[in-house]
Amino acid sequence: MHFIRYINEELESVSLEEMDAVRLMDRVDTKFICSLSELATLFEMTEGFYRVLAINGKRVLKYMTKYFDTDSFAMYFAHQNGKLNRHKIRERIYIETGTTFLEVKFKNNKNRTIKSRIPRVMDGDSLNESEKEFLAEYSPFKAEELRLTLWNQFNRITLVSDQERITIDFDLGFSKGDDQYMSLPPFAILEVKQNVSSPDTPIMKILNELDITPIGVSKYCMGVASVYPNIKANRIKPVFMKIELMNQ
Repeated sequence: MHFIRYINEELESVSLEEMDAVRLMDRVDTKFICSLSELATLFEMTEGFYRVLAINGKRVLKYMTKYFDTDSFAMYFAHQNGKLNRHKIRERIYIETGTTFLEVKFKNNKNRTIKSRIPRVMDGDSLNESEKEFLAEYSPFKAEELRLTLWNQFNRITLVSDQERITIDFDLGFSKGDDQYMSLPPFAILEVKQNVSSPDTPIMKILNELDITPIGVSKYCMGVASVYPNIKANRIKPVFMKIELMNQ
């Protein structure tokens, strides 16, 4: 992939410690999808404005996520129905650093994303008492009503400036937990994370110039709709159609 060669050879790197100065745990997210062929052009245009996160010499980083939901998929349907003040609960595994966090993402009615997390010790699929207390504090869900509903894996490239983070996720795979991952046609999800929403930053201007427009997309919702074929997924269908069109 040409864009991987470019980010490995051309873009200046930033360390994890340096990037932590721009944590953006309370932020505004704007999401986009694009073809992999568009990424090479995008990365070339960002040179000089952003640095790329590198960990142990790697700039394409592997992630795994386990999502929790209720038996009735309350969190999935809150997103599908466009409900504000909604939550996602997940275990995020950072492969390169060997760290794992239990995370709660809260999307409030002011369109801000607030993320809370605690380190998680790998202990099967059960939650310990401190994790249960964490969920009770940061979500309306009790640990006893949750179950693991989706596993996903993907590769991520992260661009960083003094005020923004841009994550580019690709090679997504989804599973119910049986190690049989379902892959989608090639595409990338871009997420621009800002303290205050602004269309005037370099990345937003570049995306506009490339005619890559914002779209509502959730990896969790895409995964559930992919591996639970009988579940209602009207809201996510335009995303799947766009991915199919860009691969024709």
